[in-house]
Amino acid sequence: MSVIVSQFVNLLAAVLLMLAFAMISQRRILSLIQLFTMQGIVLVLAELLGGLQFFAGELVMASEKIARCSGQRIRFPWTN
Repeated sequence: MSVIVSQFVNLLAAVLLMLAFAMISQRRILSLIQLFTMQGIVLVLAELLGGLQFFAGELVMASEKIARCSGQRIRFPWTN
């Protein structure tokens, strides 16, 4: 399971890099905001997988950490 999770985290990193390049090439602010939101969602997924992999034996601590980190990304992706 660890190998599959590691490969998926690498895939998320590649998606994050592609989103960053797409953000550079955008001219309209609306599409830039949408890409920024997608980038936040990818970061939440990476944090979720990292937390689940690291705290595999202690799911309560992992769920608290994941809820705290993902809540910040999902609620406020447009703030500084």
